[in-house]
Amino acid sequence: MSNTKVENLKGLNADNIAGQFIAFVQQKPCFDRMDYGSNSSYQQDYRYYKKYADLNRKIPAWELVNLFSELTDEEIAKRVFSGRLIINEKGNMEYIVGQYFPTEYQQQAYQAYERARQLVIAKNV
Repeated sequence: MSNTKVENLKGLNADNIAGQFIAFVQQKPCFDRMDYGSNSSYQQDYRYYKKYADLNRKIPAWELVNLFSELTDEEIAKRVFSGRLIINEKGNMEYIVGQYFPTEYQQQAYQAYERARQLVIAKNV
């Protein structure tokens, strides 16, 4: 769970959060081949990254804006962006690296998207 104090956020803007999300998933992974003992281990990590990167980059901006606009600031800060991908107290997206950024950041972004989608679905049932 994020440590962000929701009362410190001054109204999260869905367009801004969507823009930050898009910028986050469009950044390059910066794999370093020197971190790998073999080409096959590098290729395995790259395929894992690519799977989530492809999913994230297919999410239309309008869908992100619609999702985030249907959620409260607290839902966005505490339920959607929890774990390693968070919204900090200034309302900016921030990533906390676990083990190796290139292999994990796209999956964390996709999980945040899925949490947002599931919250909106639950609200509209």
